[in-house]
Amino acid sequence: MRQTQTAIGVCLAVVVVMCMPTATVQAWVYDWNNASGGSMNNVANWTPAPPGGAAVPGAGDDAIFNITLTGPVTGVLPPSRVMVGEAWRGMPANPTAVVDLSGSGTSITLPEWGYLYVGHDDVSLDGDTVSGDLTISNSAIVSGEAFGSIGWRDGATGIVTVDEATLILGKQIDVGRDGGSGTVNVLNGASLSGGAMYIGNGADADDGSMGVAGFGDLTVDASSSLLLSGWDYVPEARLAIGLRGGTGSARIDGTAAVGDIYVAWDNNLGNATGLLAVGVGADIDGTLLDLGDAATLTFDLGSLGASGDLDIAGGLSLDGVLDLDLLDGQTLGSDYILATGTVSGIFSSVYYEGSLVSNPTDWGAIGGTHRLKYYNDHVALIVPEPTTMAIFGMGVLLTLVRRRSR
Repeated sequence: MRQTQTAIGVCLAVVVVMCMPTATVQAWVYDWNNASGGSMNNVANWTPAPPGGAAVPGAGDDAIFNITLTGPVTGVLPPSRVMVGEAWRGMPANPTAVVDLSGSGTSITLPEWGYLYVGHDDVSLDGDTVSGDLTISNSAIVSGEAFGSIGWRDGATGIVTVDEATLILGKQIDVGRDGGSGTVNVLNGASLSGGAMYIGNGADADDGSMGVAGFGDLTVDASSSLLLSGWDYVPEARLAIGLRGGTGSARIDGTAAVGDIYVAWDNNLGNATGLLAVGVGADIDGTLLDLGDAATLTFDLGSLGASGDLDIAGGLSLDGVLDLDLLDGQTLGSDYILATGTVSGIFSSVYYEGSLVSNPTDWGAIGGTHRLKYYNDHVALIVPEPTTMAIFGMGVLLTLVRRRSR
């Protein structure tokens, strides 16, 4: 009996505990207030929004930088969202922010579904202008399974520079979206990683039509890297440059593994314009390459073995312009600049040193690996020839037959 009573008492206690109201954690909005920079872990550097909060931004909180800083920001912070240049409800109009997160040991860790906004105009504040400029430098790290928006909505300008540092955003990164203008620079041995990246995105209006065209630009220098690996809603890695009526450009001089590459990707929502520039030292790996009719693919050509290359494991869909430029002072040899498997379409035109040349991509359906190769004064497509391969195969067979007959 005592055991039964004890068991009943324990069950009742569990039920009471389960029925008790759970304490909720209040999320706060914090504004940075020290124009000289300083530590993110110093309470005095933050002004909490009413009615309270007397600490630094933590899990679930928003950390907002809406002033121009003359010194670096250091420390460690785990907020839900970071906003650099934010036109939001109740905030001063037309904000301008310049922030440098700098130094080894300086880090911001965002949660899954968190956000990094740099130059963001809230949709309810049309007509405002907002500017955000974020530098992540000197081994600082910003990371998380989060989204990134750099220059979002009409009137917004965002710039992110990753300089000898690391930026990891595991979801989607938008650079210049819905009327905004965005720029991302990856410099001096820095690395940028994400799920998918959209540069110059018109986005969608509420009725499904094209939104306001965005303008985006990406630069990855020769010592830096870009890695895209897909995320929940876009499992395949994706780099889109100019889409849905937007204008995008990307120049890659370093290493990049980016999955599916789309340049001037209209997606039935307007005329997009896109430029992909492959620098002389670039090493770019992709799964497919889709070039729209307003796309431009450029290669900087150097001496033998010095030119960058673009390796596409799957298919290549061609349209738009191929532009080949010889670097000043280089002695031109020959080299492969593009390798791919299946091919459809042709370039609308090909330029070499600013002059229109014969189009090497006017071919039929040929299996095998296709390689685009440049020479001293022209560019040619190297493809496997079925007839030649058949003759070669017959020659090998005849040789074997002769050897056996001996």
